[in-house]
Amino acid sequence: IIEKHIKKYPGFEATDVIYEFAICYDCADEMRKKLSAESVSRMTRYMNENMNVEKRVATFICHGSDPSAFTDYCMIKGTKRSELTEFQISAYCKGNLMQIGQMPYLLSGEVLDELAALLSEKTLDELDGFAGRHFGPPPELMEPLPRKRLVLV
Repeated sequence: IIEKHIKKYPGFEATDVIYEFAICYDCADEMRKKLSAESVSRMTRYMNENMNVEKRVATFICHGSDPSAFTDYCMIKGTKRSELTEFQISAYCKGNLMQIGQMPYLLSGEVLDELAALLSEKTLDELDGFAGRHFGPPPELMEPLPRKRLVLV
């Protein structure tokens, strides 16, 4: 699983990659098991209630296996990527091939904030620990990352 979080700056061509990482499916599954049942339930409910399944199916019918078609808009809000200032793209790859199915998808910064608001303290602590172990400079040199940024769906 590959995730990339991007921030764009209105009025400028510049973008920043806030973070990106690749994690094997087994490790991602182990990470999910560490999240609280409450958080998993809330995120699942949010996704089930808000994802436009019909649009994803239509995208697959019209564009087949073109991954850019699935990452051109927010999977939840429908907002085009060109209109977003912050977003996360997630993909599932097997070897050097991207698999088309539940992934790839794009989530807007607004959706990431909404998802983060659903997370329990236990889950936030687990995600903070993951971010601390894998991103940025040594912990003693780093300000704490703001919560609501790393959301493994």
